[in-house]
Amino acid sequence: MPRALNGIDMAMLFTEGRPGKIRINIRGEGDVRVLSLAQPLGGGGPEMAAGVNVDGPLAVVVERVLHEAARY
Repeated sequence: MPRALNGIDMAMLFTEGRPGKIRINIRGEGDVRVLSLAQPLGGGGPEMAAGVNVDGPLAVVVERVLHEAARY
């Protein structure tokens, strides 16, 4: 749903299945190739629909990944 909003080029969904185990689904719109964001974080997948598994507290992971996304 977030990608359906005007002006959204990238959407991320953070889920914590087990404490400290964070799964991040990243989707890109237009020419935003999210694989380039996911790979340095240890993730992979298609260029427009990548994913990452990150260990750590949810708040810390969210802050880190959002910082990297803003730089991207």
